[in-house]
Amino acid sequence: MRISRLDPENQFAEIFQEVEETGECILDSGLTCYVLKTEAVLELKRLSSILQSLSRCTVKLPASEACRECGKTRSELIGKAIELAKRGKLEDAKLLLMKVPVGAEERCKLCIMKFRRCSHPLLNYSFKLDETCFVRRPFLSLTVKETVDGEVIEEYKTPLSSVRIVEKDGILFYDPELPINGLTIGELSLLAQLKAEIEGNFSESPQRLLEKLSTGHLVDRQKLLSILDVYLNKLGDLQYIIADRRLTDIYVSSSGRVRVSSYEYGDMECTLRFTSRELERIASRLRMLSGKPFDQSHPLASYFWEEENCRFSAVGYSGSYSSRPDLAIRLWPEKPWHILDILHRGSVNFTLAALLTVAANLGAAVIIAGDRGGGKSTLLQSFLFMIPKQARKVALLTEREIHRWFFEEDFNISELRV
Repeated sequence: MRISRLDPENQFAEIFQEVEETGECILDSGLTCYVLKTEAVLELKRLSSILQSLSRCTVKLPASEACRECGKTRSELIGKAIELAKRGKLEDAKLLLMKVPVGAEERCKLCIMKFRRCSHPLLNYSFKLDETCFVRRPFLSLTVKETVDGEVIEEYKTPLSSVRIVEKDGILFYDPELPINGLTIGELSLLAQLKAEIEGNFSESPQRLLEKLSTGHLVDRQKLLSILDVYLNKLGDLQYIIADRRLTDIYVSSSGRVRVSSYEYGDMECTLRFTSRELERIASRLRMLSGKPFDQSHPLASYFWEEENCRFSAVGYSGSYSSRPDLAIRLWPEKPWHILDILHRGSVNFTLAALLTVAANLGAAVIIAGDRGGGKSTLLQSFLFMIPKQARKVALLTEREIHRWFFEEDFNISELRV
């Protein structure tokens, strides 16, 4: 939603509607994006549920003129209270509910009980939407960064950014520091102008455009161009995580939550959370990178990105296609691991390494199985290099071919020769 400036009190109705329709809210002022925090989103969703319940508060009335008049007044007041609540005028809405007529006759008991049951949640609801409910983000970056206060176990550099491993209450968190967050207002403004110029002028190079725009400004042009390239031509904030080669896997859920798996630390929650708009942008970039469809007709995508030496598995199907996919990204090491590398990492012991070496040299049939991220592919890759060169015969089979083979062989696994 485009805004000139952040004013939550007067923008409450639009923010509330955005949360009802999309499950989140991003306010874009051109230079800065304001992303509604998760806890504020949950509060507005709760208010929406309360108002929906209140709007259904009707009672089958007896055939009496007095009841009809009372019911009409009650419906009008409830309707006005709901509209006020949707605009953030909660106290005014509660005052209206207090004015709803309550009869004293025996026939009024049913109406009174049902109305009190329906109005009680709103009368007890309290929430103030203000600037503290939003995370301020640079216009190119549409992720929410969660703050984790704990002990910093390690801090290290990657080719694109820096990373902290933080421990809190015995849980490890992966905390990347993105370069765009360290830019000044002037640098962000320059990037916004450059982005607009690039989108409107395809004939001139970004370097030339930046030279024109930055004349008289002391800025690191190479740094700005590098950041812009990450967000316009690659995968945005996700690219900074992919650049960390100490990771083995990255998992992004359709809710935007991110988990990573590291050689040293195993599985960790990431402090970044992608908004739905950012997930849609990633899905769009994935289509462009792979040159393959990823839509309602093709809700599954698998792509090996040779430049980054990683494999994407994307699922955009959950009953119907969603442009906010689940992603699993496998990061391969620069060179295939030898069995000694795996031994050094502690994934296998000397006895198992010796057994695998004997099995490879004797031509034994070996099945490698395990959980997701357990190291199956890495072990298989090293195992293939252990097979004597003159004995190597490798076939790459699709899942369908393997299933068909087992069916034709009556599931006799001892006959498998690949």
